[in-house]
Amino acid sequence: MKTFLVALAVCVVFVSCKKSKEPSPEGKDLELTAAEKQNVKINNEFTFKLFADILKNEPGDKNLFTSPLSAGIVLGMTSNGSNGTTLNAMRSTLGFTDVAEPDMNSYYKKLSAGLPLVDPKVSLDIANSVWYRKGFEVLPEFKNTNATYYQAAIEALDFSSPSARETINSWVKEKTKNKIPSIIDSPIPGDVVMYLINAIYFKGQWKYQFDKSKTKKAPFYVDEDHPVQADFMTTDAVVKTSTIGNIRTVEIPYGNGKFSMVILQSSGNINLANFASDLSSSVWDEAVMNAHETKTTVILPKFKFDYEKVLNPELAQLGMGIAFNDGADFARINPVIQLKISVVKQKAFVEVNEEGTEAAAATSVEIVPTSMPSDPTITINRPFLFVIKENNTGLILFMGKVNNPV
Repeated sequence: MKTFLVALAVCVVFVSCKKSKEPSPEGKDLELTAAEKQNVKINNEFTFKLFADILKNEPGDKNLFTSPLSAGIVLGMTSNGSNGTTLNAMRSTLGFTDVAEPDMNSYYKKLSAGLPLVDPKVSLDIANSVWYRKGFEVLPEFKNTNATYYQAAIEALDFSSPSARETINSWVKEKTKNKIPSIIDSPIPGDVVMYLINAIYFKGQWKYQFDKSKTKKAPFYVDEDHPVQADFMTTDAVVKTSTIGNIRTVEIPYGNGKFSMVILQSSGNINLANFASDLSSSVWDEAVMNAHETKTTVILPKFKFDYEKVLNPELAQLGMGIAFNDGADFARINPVIQLKISVVKQKAFVEVNEEGTEAAAATSVEIVPTSMPSDPTITINRPFLFVIKENNTGLILFMGKVNNPV
């Protein structure tokens, strides 16, 4: 029996959407047009670029977990209020430069309606909302577009009252099944006029369950000289593996096999930040397309952690810096008061155990006026990236890094 040891950079991808109706017992694949399949590639390319920049900006020993899909959706909503150079910069950052705005909005609407029906054994929810200061005028078209295409709840609140923050945080807590208890951690600043928020929740049981009685302590190598004792789970499973260049992947299915976690491993001892910077939508597609099924024993560490990140630096690096400065143009929200984005913040949660994976993310965009201040064994025992994806479309929802599972 061969042993396949993995020194991992792991990426996790999820898709979460609000259910419009109960899925059938068999589930229903989401069928996309050729243009919409290209939009999936656009989403995934944004995932890899954003994650690589986050990885470069964070300490090397820190675990990361994020949902670029959540960020992309809420920035798509926000872009519906932008104009001119600001609009162009936001669309370029998201990758939708050559996609008409109605087509981008329709694509996200289709994902929201179809993805929850893909696998009845996977719980998947996505929700959007727009909260604005009572008395602040918001153009009806902006509200209508986000209500129609993003099913966004839209409400005016008295931001000067503590109850406004409580209302918004309660909404986030509910939509993420208590995994993200708050998105606004301090009193709402006096200059904030709007919050746009996306929330994603995912819960999937492994198709091949890990036997709790087989879970045991073993070393996880943060680096060659620094092992830590982690809880390792073991299961016999049919997984998909591939090797493309220096990238090796292991794909572990959830539920009926419509969603999966993909573990990405470097074939050499490469720094995870450098490894992530080599990933792209085309490399990802090649790895997934060339994956083949293998019956194997999978040994994977349990892990659970929260992650929080202000995404302004990374989004500015990707090209939308103008949206954060006084030259921003959000006249399609309010044509009288000049507005800008002050903060894009994301909070995320992930837990991987013997039963499966539970994950959630919430992303907020804060708007302010500009003028105011036998078989082979696969053992994952070194740092890795992880991704959870929907398999028919290939859409990536979350991506993470586990440097230390303990």
